[in-house]
Amino acid sequence: RDAYMRTRALHRLKKAITDFRATTCARTAMRPSSLHLSCRSRTFSSSRRLPMRQPKRLVRTESRGGRCRDSNGARDEEAGPRKDWSETIKGVTGDHVHASHLIPEDMRVPTENVFDSPRKKRPVAVVFAYVGNDFKGNTQNVLLPRGSTVDDVIEDAIFNAGGILLPNYRSKGLQRLKWSRSSRTDKGVSSLFTVVGLRMETPVRAHGGGSENESETSDGSNGNGSGSNSSLSKEEIDAEAKELIVEKINQHLPTDAVKAFACFKATKSFDARRAAISRTYEYLLPLKCLRDNKSGELEVFREALKTFEGAHPFHNYTKRGLYGAGKGNNSNRGRGKRNRKNDVITEDDGLEETSSEEGSGDEGAKVTTTTSVVSEEEKHLPKRIETSGKHTYWLLEKDVEDLVHIMHYRRIHEFTCSKEPEIIDGFESCPFVRVKVYGESFMLHQIRKMIATAVLVALDSEETPTMPLSFIKASLCRPCRVVTPLAPPLTLFLTGAEFMSFRKTQHGTASREEAVRSLTISDDTKNDIDRFRRERLYPKLAESFGSKEWDLFIEALQKFEPTREEYLTIVKQYESYDESRQARAKEKAVAAGEQTALKEKEKGKKTHNIVSSSSSS
Repeated sequence: RDAYMRTRALHRLKKAITDFRATTCARTAMRPSSLHLSCRSRTFSSSRRLPMRQPKRLVRTESRGGRCRDSNGARDEEAGPRKDWSETIKGVTGDHVHASHLIPEDMRVPTENVFDSPRKKRPVAVVFAYVGNDFKGNTQNVLLPRGSTVDDVIEDAIFNAGGILLPNYRSKGLQRLKWSRSSRTDKGVSSLFTVVGLRMETPVRAHGGGSENESETSDGSNGNGSGSNSSLSKEEIDAEAKELIVEKINQHLPTDAVKAFACFKATKSFDARRAAISRTYEYLLPLKCLRDNKSGELEVFREALKTFEGAHPFHNYTKRGLYGAGKGNNSNRGRGKRNRKNDVITEDDGLEETSSEEGSGDEGAKVTTTTSVVSEEEKHLPKRIETSGKHTYWLLEKDVEDLVHIMHYRRIHEFTCSKEPEIIDGFESCPFVRVKVYGESFMLHQIRKMIATAVLVALDSEETPTMPLSFIKASLCRPCRVVTPLAPPLTLFLTGAEFMSFRKTQHGTASREEAVRSLTISDDTKNDIDRFRRERLYPKLAESFGSKEWDLFIEALQKFEPTREEYLTIVKQYESYDESRQARAKEKAVAAGEQTALKEKEKGKKTHNIVSSSSSS
């Protein structure tokens, strides 16, 4: 027991020394390379003869690049000019870091309106809602001034509430907090249900906790399996920690733009992005984009949205080059380019991920191309049927430089539109239709491009021919390459997400059916979110109906290329391609059936021979 207690004490001491080292490097002019931990090992006398190490001592030694100080501690000028480490944000260096992200030297730990003591570091999942009109996305970006993104505002509020220690504050990519979010949103996109997972210093009494020394299992629950103090009833336990955590965080948030609603206790391995199995978005489309539904455009628009349902390759509805083999890694798959040295986002970082969401990008009325422009004389182009539209064609052979990867596939469960136009109180002159999309995950610009394409199809008529409805199925085919329009992000917002179960079942794992909607909020919290929607979100969205971006969007659709006849040419290629594909599928099915029948026949012969031999014997 003495050996075990001493080992535990050394682990705690090692963690404290590591935190002190990181803080010293970030807030002083000391080189990280000049700080080393030296230790000597010894064994102690015990019955088990377990090895034991002395505590690591923090000492100043020579730099790896050469001698920097003499025996008296004076700096050796021959070692070269000293690097200024004051321009550092926890390992991220360079001129590209905005000065507002640097930690001031006089910063102190907050003491007012903070969590109750004692506190314990726990993995939690916090539910937030925010109005994104004044933010440039929700992902941290050190290139922008502090407070430009939702992550900055939330981290500052949790730190001011005492939920983040100073050594872990403003870390590189929020890695020290194990920060994760259920979705990423673009500039101007809002959310009513974004779950942020992190390791936070929470009051011990939160979530029905008992003593400060309570133990946790690997799945995050307490030793008794219920995750709560046995002396408390279910009614006395605040599972959402509203009083002890949520209210304290909201005191430091601009609640008219960002607000916390619930805080759940999670497991140590909880990752909000990976745990989310589906997401639901809504988009408010002004009725003027559909010519006020004078000729039944709304019905055609609704039919076009239904065409997107199912599992398809949506390579024509995103920046295709961001997704594919070798694009990103498992933790940040296909979401922009990164500076490997400092891990700083050098391009707008959008979905994550296979769980990609609406990412950052261009303005609403801007039509972006999805392939890099390369001179046709400099490379050999595969055989294809071209059109007058730029980058719109049908491939007759594989293009190895522009492949459709498995990461381009997504599944949409439901894509609907309201039956009748709606209005917001106080903005009766701006009717709109509510578009709702429910799917597993979405790529960069995918939702806005699908809606803009459906609008383009709805505007197709004899007077103004545009894109035919039959072309949408062709665009969801691998050989098709087409540039699709992009709708403004002003009225897009996340409304909900479904998560896998936090905790394990008695058999060790949770089935998918049991896990859906496991992160369930109470009815009171739902009412609070609805109130935030009515009082904070809808007025901001209604104001955006008067933006000039909608007029630019409608104008861009009217000038969109190619012509309707060229679209129909690609549709014919798709029909022949689909017929040949179905014929190949039938041939494979027939061949598989014949092979199965042959195996059964051989099996019957063997059985007959065995029966004959046994009867003769």
